[in-house]
Amino acid sequence: MNPCCPCDTLIHPGKPMIPAGLTDLPRQLATFADFRQVMLREIPTQAALSQWRSREGEDLGLMLLEMWAYVLDLLSFYDRQIAHETYLRTAVRSASLYQLVQMIGYQPRPALAAAVVLGAIATGNQAVTLPPRTGFRSDAFGDEPPQIFETEQEQLIHPLTNEWQVAPTRDRNFPGELLLEQTSLSPDQLVLLSWGNQHHGGRVQQVEAIAALDGNTYLQVRITPPPAIDTNVQLSNLQLLTPTVSARLNLSRVPPPSMTPPSLGSFEFDQSNSVAQAQLAV
Repeated sequence: MNPCCPCDTLIHPGKPMIPAGLTDLPRQLATFADFRQVMLREIPTQAALSQWRSREGEDLGLMLLEMWAYVLDLLSFYDRQIAHETYLRTAVRSASLYQLVQMIGYQPRPALAAAVVLGAIATGNQAVTLPPRTGFRSDAFGDEPPQIFETEQEQLIHPLTNEWQVAPTRDRNFPGELLLEQTSLSPDQLVLLSWGNQHHGGRVQQVEAIAALDGNTYLQVRITPPPAIDTNVQLSNLQLLTPTVSARLNLSRVPPPSMTPPSLGSFEFDQSNSVAQAQLAV
């Protein structure tokens, strides 16, 4: 074989180049085609095969050669896979990883199918220590057998601390009364409630601090007349608005009360300072 270019020369077996830190080891040095090509190339160098000229077609010798190339391809593949299982970075089988870490005395935690939060209650008047891997068995449910759960860390329980703290619950929908965490509203103040396409105006009747069911203290705001808000309305869609802007009117251009457009509501005029105060019609 006289290649025209040195790069066409098939070097067999190839020299493995395996630097540190690889996630894939190039241990498979050749494939079926490489092994077949090399064996065909070496035929003239064997005296017993020097007269064999068959290279293509249905030939028994060629079939045996290709079968051997197939065997070598499989051996090369499994050599690569076995080499992968001898390093932590490249191993993929759990058994291989366990064997590797056991060589340094490390014991992996067994696989856990599920994790739960358990509430342990102690009796008597002495503290009880639960060591790691204390087992708890659940009841059977349906066709499922009882499940065994183990603690991961040491736990100390005491009869005086037998309690289960439940996170506060808050309604997402309107609970039927207006509760605010903080507010600057005061009695007789004008307010406007808005939700969706509906609006309700009124005056603050009372602001009172109450303790709610979630353990927090809120300010209960009573509005007169009471708003008719459906309990299906989400609190995120409810807005409480208060007037923040006042306007001075030119009394010479204000029409008489009898000519006031209904859409503007009713007005009270303070003749001393020429200030018109809009009174929300409810």
